[in-house]
Amino acid sequence: EHAPTLDALRAAPSADTTVTVNAVLPLADADCESAGITPPCAAVAWTLAYKGSVLMADTLGHVVYADGAWQVAERTWCTITEQFVAAPAGC
Repeated sequence: EHAPTLDALRAAPSADTTVTVNAVLPLADADCESAGITPPCAAVAWTLAYKGSVLMADTLGHVVYADGAWQVAERTWCTITEQFVAAPAGC
């Protein structure tokens, strides 16, 4: 359901965008579920920068393990995108 937003981001130049993960805390399944996130998950603190300027510093969010890889949780994805554009469909 987030395909149009993801397609737009893939088409945009991203070399100037960096995400630095500052901390990761694996969560128990019950903690994932109480946060509204499907386990397994982890809490992360990260910083988003564009052309060297920090846009979001030490921001808290979640990642989930799905399809063999850690991915940004939907709730965190929605929080990030809502900071810069209108909420994507499904958020």
